[in-house]
Parts: sequence; structure tokens; C-alpha cells
Amino acid sequence: MAWEYPLSLADFYDRLRVAIGSPNWQLMRNDQTSGLGSGQPLSAELASPLWTLPVQLVSMGNDEADHILAMLEMLCHPGRKFYFSNPKREYPAADPSGATLGAATPTLHTIAANNRQLRITGLPNGYRLTVGDMLAFDYGPSGQKRRALHRVTETVSALSSGVTPTFEVFPHIRAGALVGDPVFLAKPAILASVMPGSFNPGTADTVNTHGVAFDIIQRLI
Repeated sequence: MAWEYPLSLADFYDRLRVAIGSPNWQLMRNDQTSGLGSGQPLSAELASPLWTLPVQLVSMGNDEADHILAMLEMLCHPGRKFYFSNPKREYPAADPSGATLGAATPTLHTIAANNRQLRITGLPNGYRLTVGDMLAFDYGPSGQKRRALHRVTETVSALSSGVTPTFEVFPHIRAGALVGDPVFLAKPAILASVMPGSFNPGTADTVNTHGVAFDIIQRLI
């Protein structure tokens, strides 16, 4: 059966073992900077920043490595995309296994006019989101959905109604997000592709393969 793109978390991400000590997620900014005669810099955001991540895998047996390498070679083909979560933040810090979230189905309750704040509904009573947690949701017209990934910048807890107070996220919320859209708190993911030229197949001895690495970048289309 042919692979269907974008690859789901189960098809690719869940098969990987990311090395402890790998670099963190980083936002690649798309800003323009100029200066005044006084020397003071001026900057303007030309486009929303994109999430990037250098991925380093643990040493693994050659059979396992060849499986992963085959998938990476396939994903280096232009236009092939996949979903990828943050290995360090797969669940909120206050619910590290996702057990408290359970079968809850959170959705967007409110999107503030400033496109920096939102509220989530459908959470267990008292469910806590902590600064640094990540969340994701799809946005845009039907048939052209895109995936947004945001970092929580205020700590809040859901009320007895299952609704959070208003809290801020970063980056700003892009146009097209709608009240009622599902919010992913368990393995929140970006739609990503392999950064061209970043794939390193590592080195192998008679038993293990070491140093497999690649960079990913968020895709909005």
C-alpha cells in the first residue's frame, strides 16, 4: 500500500527515538530590520515565524536504522510532508502522560480580537495549562486546512465548566481559526518537511548506526 502524505504521527514520528540533549524547538523569524540615523534599529514582521527543529536520533541497531533511513530518504523528496510533535512537550507539564486529559475533546471557545489570546473549552475541571506547554489546532477553509502550533505563555486552570480563562499564546493566531475547532493538547504537532540538505545518515559499524540527524521546518501549505 502506498504511503499517504502528510504522514501521520503514528506513521513516522512515533517510530523515532530522539536523543536526549537534542536542540529545542526554535521559531525562525521572518523580519526585516533597518536603522535610523540615530543608530536605533527598526524592525517589522514580514510574515509569521515558522517552527524549526534540529532532530538527532539515538544510536540504534542497523536493522532499525535502515528502516528509519529509508523513510527519511523518502521524505527528502520535495513536497512530502509529515506531522511532528515536540519530544520534550508531548503533553502539558501538569499532565505528563495525558492520563488526566483522557478522552476529553477540547475545542476553541474564544479567540480574542488581538489574535494573541484565546480560551479553550471541553477540558476536565481544574485542568492546568502551564507556561511553556504547547497546543495545536487546524485553521483555514475546508479542504485547505493548515496546522498552527502555539506555546502557552500564561498559566491557567479550567473552571468547573471546562472552560479556561483567557490566556495568551505565541506566535500570534493566524487568520482562519474558528471557535469550535478541535485543540490538540496530546502530542500537538506541526505539519513539517525535512530542511533541504540537512539529512545526515550517520555512520555504521557491524552492529549499530550512530548520528542520524535531520532538520525540520514548519509548513503552512
